[in-house]
Amino acid sequence: MSQASDHVFEAAMHMSEEDRVDLIGRLLATMPEQELGLSIESADLREELDRRFADHDGEVRWVELRAER
Repeated sequence: MSQASDHVFEAAMHMSEEDRVDLIGRLLATMPEQELGLSIESADLREELDRRFADHDGEVRWVELRAER
């Protein structure tokens, strides 16, 4: 990840979950759908994102995931 991406990520982590989901949607909207294969307009994707944000039991911190790389 570039320094700019790291900076944006760190700033996003100070946002509410609702604002982060909104940001995800806005970023996905800028991606060509045929390459990405996902749309934030998809009810299934929105439902899965909501489920994951609500599930704190299986939560893994980003630094832990990144360390696995």
